[in-house]
Order: sequence, then structure tokens, then C-alpha cells
Amino acid sequence: MKRPHLSRRNFLGTSIGCSMMIPSIRNGLSQHNPDESKKRDEIKSNMSKWDIDTPALLIDMDAMERNIRRMSDYCRANDVGYRPHTKTTKCPEIARMQLAAGAVGMCTAKVSEAEALIDAGITNILITSPVITPFKIDRLMQNRMRAPSLMTVADNLQNVRDLSEAARGHQLELGVLVDLNVGQDRTGVEPGQAVVDFAKEILSSDGLRFLGIQAYAGSMQHVHGFEERRTRNSQTMAPAAETVRMLEAEGIPVEIFTGGGTGTYNMDHHVPGFTDGQPGSYVFMDTQYLAIGGQDTSVEHYRDFEPSLTVLTTAISKPVEESITVDAGTKATAMDDPTPLVKGVTGVSYSLSGDEHGKIALENPSREIKLGDKLELIITHCDPAVNLYDQYHCIRDDRLEAVWEITGRGKSQ
Repeated sequence: MKRPHLSRRNFLGTSIGCSMMIPSIRNGLSQHNPDESKKRDEIKSNMSKWDIDTPALLIDMDAMERNIRRMSDYCRANDVGYRPHTKTTKCPEIARMQLAAGAVGMCTAKVSEAEALIDAGITNILITSPVITPFKIDRLMQNRMRAPSLMTVADNLQNVRDLSEAARGHQLELGVLVDLNVGQDRTGVEPGQAVVDFAKEILSSDGLRFLGIQAYAGSMQHVHGFEERRTRNSQTMAPAAETVRMLEAEGIPVEIFTGGGTGTYNMDHHVPGFTDGQPGSYVFMDTQYLAIGGQDTSVEHYRDFEPSLTVLTTAISKPVEESITVDAGTKATAMDDPTPLVKGVTGVSYSLSGDEHGKIALENPSREIKLGDKLELIITHCDPAVNLYDQYHCIRDDRLEAVWEITGRGKSQ
């Protein structure tokens, strides 16, 4: 389904006032991880972001910190937890900032992503996809030995038996949530009695501890229009809430009822029994999320959170008057719809022009773009775009403040 069009005229310059303090990074290196010697040579004192070689992935630190505070403040005010999904950021420095702001833990999609966080000392992690193969289950247990709070989900009884056998063999107890299918038909047990029966199997399995349910309504995250999204999300999550009621009626306590994301962060807490959301993209934002529309219908775009992630690109060729070619193509932006937006320039539009190139159509540019000029692109979908890069360039006041390694890059196992 084609995603809704997003106008380029209204989204620039949005800022959100926030109050909570977030740990910041100064003097080029993370205060939490000073041993980044291989990055030292890449940082020049007071270097302008416009001097960074391209294509490069930039974080506007002020905007990202405002996004983190905004989510934290909202969840605190509405007495709901949040467990950010690091499949978006893949970076322990950002995870630490989210935890310091009040996150109850972190999510990862894969065992290898969890391993990257554990290597950095972050251990309260929920793996949100089933871990099935013997190799991955053994790897899960090896990481569980280092991280007592490591949890996973299951939706298959044979998998429960395999997890139980592995946990017993390692003399461990592993926390497990039942993954519910709430309409996405991707993973999960059907809500209702099947989940109650499944939970009882976990409870009777040595080495496993039943913790609750995961009900991730991924298909709701990009529903266009706030009211439509809220209505559909309420209908989608109702069977999960009823399942929680059924579990508790059987005397089975539900410690965790998790799910949701950036698109439904401000509605999931109305679902009875819901404990914590799994927002990921809110920290960066992208054109897909900007297009869905927010609660404030007086503006076209979703502005609860600001675009803080951009790809810096250079104009390298101008074969025709109507457009100029930049050095950021598929390998720099990933392929999704709608297309990236050019930040700070109106009357232009970006389109992919191959693996290495993009094209900026000069429809009615608000300023001249010359060869050698650098532009920032707000990318379409932050998760796959981040996975294309080895590092973030952290920018404050247009100056390079730090370089962070994307340690979860390529961790797809």
C-alpha cells in the first residue's frame, strides 16, 4: 500500500520544549565508553559538520535529547513504562541515555543485537522475536549467563521444550513471554484460551519463568490519521487485554504486557493491563512517521518527535539544469516509500538514481545548490538506513561533538 504523501513545507524547524536532564556527550568521546581509540583520529576539535566526508549519518544531539525527554515525560505522566527497541539505533550510547531517562529496559529483534548491548554492559533486554534454532538457543543461553534479566518470547510449544532443555542444561532460569498474534500474522499465538494453555506449558517447564505477553501491533504504527489509528489500535489490542484478564482469572500473574511503538505510544496505555511500550523510531524519526499525522490536526505532519537523524550528502554533478546529482543513493538511504526529504531547502525533491547516487530535482529551490554543496536528507525509514553505516556523527550547534560506533550494525542473527 502506498504511503500518504508528506508535504515539505511544514515539518522544518519543529522543536519540543522539555525539562528532564539527559546525560550528554562532550569532547568527542562518550563519557560512558572512553576507550574508543579507533575513533579518536576521526574527530577534529570543533570540526564543522559541513566538513564531514559524505555520505555520512548525522545525529542532531539537541533534537534527539528532546525526543528522549518527550517520551520519558509522557510515559511518566501517564504511569506507563517504555522499553525502547534498539533495532532502530543499534548503539549502546543511545540505549544508556534512554535508560537514564527512565526506560524500564531495552528491546532487540535478534540475539546478536542483544549480545552487542550486553558487551556494553546493558543487560535488561527483551528479545522480541522467537529464538528457534539450536545454535541460536545455545547463543541465547551463553548471553543469559552474562545477563540475568535477558528475556525472550515464544509462540511454539516445541520451542518452549527446547528452551527448557537448554536452560536446564545451563542451570539457568530464562524469562519467557508469550508472543501474541494481534493481526499482523507474522508471529504469535492467537489471543484467548490458546495463550492461557501456552502459558501453563511455560509454567510447568523447568528452567523457564512465565513473565507475561507481548502484543506488538506493528500494522497499527503507520495508520494515517490520529483518530483512525486510535480506533483501529483499540480494536486490535482488545483481544490482548481480554487474554490478560483470562490469564489472571486462572491465577496466572502477568508481570509484563508489552507492545506498541512510536505510532501508538500515546494510546497504548489506555489498553487495560498494558505495562510498557516498545517505541524505537521516536528517537530519530523519518519520513514514514512524519507522514502519519498526529493528534494536532492543524498541522499536516506528525510532530510529537523531531527528525534528529539525517544523511549528509554532497552535490557532485549537474548534467542538466533541472536537477543536480548527489552521492547518496540506495546504499546511503535504503529503499522505501515515501522518499527522503531535503532538510532546510524548499522547492526541491529527492529521488533515488542508483546504488551510489541520488537526484535533487530543482523545481523551485529556495536557495541555489551548487556543485560541492552539502545537503542533509531526512531518511525514509531510519531502521534499515542506520544498518548501512558503521558510525554516527553526533552534531551540536553544527559542530562535531562525538563519533559513536553502531555496534549493532549487521547483527541480524
